Amino acid sequence: AEGVNPHVLLEGQSGSGKSLAAKHIAFERMKQGQEVNVVDTHTPEAWGGAKNVFQGATAGEDATKFLRQALEGRKEEATQAKLKGEVPDFKPMTVVFSDFARLMKDTPQLGVEFATLLTEARKFRISVVADTTALTGAASGIKGVQDVLNNFGQKVKFTAPTAQGDARKAEVAGQKYDVPQLPSYKERGDYGLVQPPKPPPPPPTPEPEAPFDP
Repeated sequence: AEGVNPHVLLEGQSGSGKSLAAKHIAFERMKQGQEVNVVDTHTPEAWGGAKNVFQGATAGEDATKFLRQALEGRKEEATQAKLKGEVPDFKPMTVVFSDFARLMKDTPQLGVEFATLLTEARKFRISVVADTTALTGAASGIKGVQDVLNNFGQKVKFTAPTAQGDARKAEVAGQKYDVPQLPSYKERGDYGLVQPPKPPPPPPTPEPEAPFDP
């Protein structure tokens, strides 16, 4: 909706469910026909159906460049539409950043320019979903981190199950909620859900009839 900040930050320690939640959001959007692009230096194979999966040592830089180019393209499209007296109808796009804190530490320009990219992106129907370990502490040492945090419209903090039997929880705007047990991407079979279906096999070739022999 107009004026709504679509960016989502998922924060929590290992085993809390933040990464599975990011995958769940991404695959649901793929099923809706949205374009999803992913930055994941650890498990790039987990994102079947994504248009682009940025990985390796340059993943943060490559994704930043991609996001910048996507924005420039949509800005130009908006300019051309305005000249024709039209309103551009942008297809929603999602960019997922897995292990966002690590990416920001490894790619300093993310912290420098990401707040601006987030502000611009939401004007052109581009949303960012980021999962991360603790990103809010001053000890993170990430340049520009507070400006980046301020540009996420929704922040969800996950807590892992405890040895005392406490269930996994998610906290949104101070309210705690139960988190369903999301199956892993392999168990869910997301590849089949988001990839085009395979064509049906060709009909079997009929056996030739034996010649008549009285």
